Amino acid sequence: MSEGLYDKGISRYDQLHNDLIDTAARRGLVGLVSLLLLYGVPLVLFATHLRRRSDVQGQALALSGVIVVVAFIGFGLTQSLLRDVRGLSGFLGMLTACWCLLKATPEGGRETAQS
Repeated sequence: MSEGLYDKGISRYDQLHNDLIDTAARRGLVGLVSLLLLYGVPLVLFATHLRRRSDVQGQALALSGVIVVVAFIGFGLTQSLLRDVRGLSGFLGMLTACWCLLKATPEGGRETAQS
């Protein structure tokens, strides 16, 4: 901008509106890998429980965790949610709630309708 190649008005825009691109641009490869782990680890853990659990309650809670992660990945395509403390705390809060409820639910409680 100092060389006059760009309009001064673009300096007002400090967000790239995509979690992956924004993180890669600001934090490099380490930040991008960290973001992918932040999405990937809970997704794998909840998906594992979803496949393993036979009780309806456990499956519903595991699916809820998967949906939270997938939803935030989708939201992150058009908005940098995890860059803001409110978005990050919402993501972590919902994941923690789903995980704690899932782990507090005994396995093999109410069986599925197929059993």
